[in-house]
Amino acid sequence: IPPPRLDDDIDDMVSPTMGRIFAAQGNADEAARVFERLAEQQPERADAIRGEAARLFERQATEQPDAADAFRAQAARLRALGYE
Repeated sequence: IPPPRLDDDIDDMVSPTMGRIFAAQGNADEAARVFERLAEQQPERADAIRGEAARLFERQATEQPDAADAFRAQAARLRALGYE
């Protein structure tokens, strides 16, 4: 029996809290993945979700110097798409 593909299940179990937790842990890329998945799941709120993510990443860039570059890159990516 092949092992289950957990990545698919995990992608379906995202929440804003999960995104904030990854951000607080300094994991900008994983936080961005969570917020993107949320935006896909809730297209009517996608702009708000991406805007919230951009603001969170800017805040984390100042609060977490070790991960600042990664957070700034994610925030810049969202700003380039028009999310503030």
